[in-house]
Amino acid sequence: MTKHSAARITSAVAIGLLLASAMLYLTYYGSVTAHVTDDFQPVITAVWLGCTINFVLLAAVVFALRSTDGSRTRAVLLILALNPLSIAVLQILYQAPWPPATALLIAALAMLATAQLGSAKPPTSVPAA
Repeated sequence: MTKHSAARITSAVAIGLLLASAMLYLTYYGSVTAHVTDDFQPVITAVWLGCTINFVLLAAVVFALRSTDGSRTRAVLLILALNPLSIAVLQILYQAPWPPATALLIAALAMLATAQLGSAKPPTSVPAA
């Protein structure tokens, strides 16, 4: 397995887990909002659905970056990995480890691995002149 195929696999894992986290958030939406008073209902709804949208957009950015090459791509992936990592750590600290937190933690690790491995795009050879 080459570095590029490993980068492609880890980026696909990160994208899949981010989308799975978004779906889990939608799945747990009803049970979370059922325990909230009417005063906080709009706030919790906005935050919960905002996180769901955030994960979908984060997956789209990882998908867009996986085919580019360069050190800036690595830096962007490292910065992006902090998003699901921080949310997962907060969920583990303030709640119990539940499926979205676990999926986010693994997605962040996959994004970090993708950044470490480099681009998912194989290098192109330049013909000699």
